[in-house]
Amino acid sequence: MRILIVEDSETRLAFFRRQCDGHELAVADTAQGAIELLGKTEFDLVFLDHDLAEPIGTGRDVALHLRTSGRLKTPVIIHSMNLGAAEAMVRLLSRARAHPFALLKDMAITRTPAEWVAECLAMARTAVRLSP
Repeated sequence: MRILIVEDSETRLAFFRRQCDGHELAVADTAQGAIELLGKTEFDLVFLDHDLAEPIGTGRDVALHLRTSGRLKTPVIIHSMNLGAAEAMVRLLSRARAHPFALLKDMAITRTPAEWVAECLAMARTAVRLSP
């Protein structure tokens, strides 16, 4: 499975790398980097943070790119702890679920990495868009 991780925290990135071991991973720590990767590759799952360290661009810019480039069906887990921003991003996409990073870590306690990735993918695929 091709997975894009958009995250600027090395600690969180290490967690995602462990959990997604065995999958084809691409990593971006900026919105622009993520948008460039999305322009080159179709991903099966995207883990997307909102608050990125760069001065220009957030996860919302990535969500807008997914929407305007016709990739609304790309499954996305928005793992931002900025809940208001995460919910706003979910409203932009048809297959996105806001699931704070702390809860993703909790899920990993009782699941193998393969089970964890499968559950994240299922959560994103079954997300229902509530408004346009």
